[in-house]
Amino acid sequence: MLVVQTVPHVFVDSAGESHCGSMDVTLQLRDLAAPMDAFFTSDPMPAKHCVFFQLPPRWQGPQHVAPRHQLFVCLAGEVRFVTSDGDICSVKAGDSVMVSDTTGKGRLSEVVSDGPARGVIIQFD
Repeated sequence: MLVVQTVPHVFVDSAGESHCGSMDVTLQLRDLAAPMDAFFTSDPMPAKHCVFFQLPPRWQGPQHVAPRHQLFVCLAGEVRFVTSDGDICSVKAGDSVMVSDTTGKGRLSEVVSDGPARGVIIQFD
């Protein structure tokens, strides 16, 4: 049995424009942590780096692309990505977004919460 999980995704098209969209991740029943009962997981994705971060309230970054394909996980606060085509992707505490716009025009990133934004970025090869 397979389960499909839809994940928010910031990506770049062939014209170099960044967009907010989604991607499907297929999960299948696996014995991942015996003796626990099997549960649904994706195929493993080898990670290169794992970085914890804290950004101050109302922080704004310049237009940029991702340094590599990465999973952005928000643990506290709220971060908003504004892509080059004007799409807005907001990530609040407990949310995550796959970021793969490593080329093109990039996006703006900003903290929109009154408190700091904290989280973890998992970078892939």
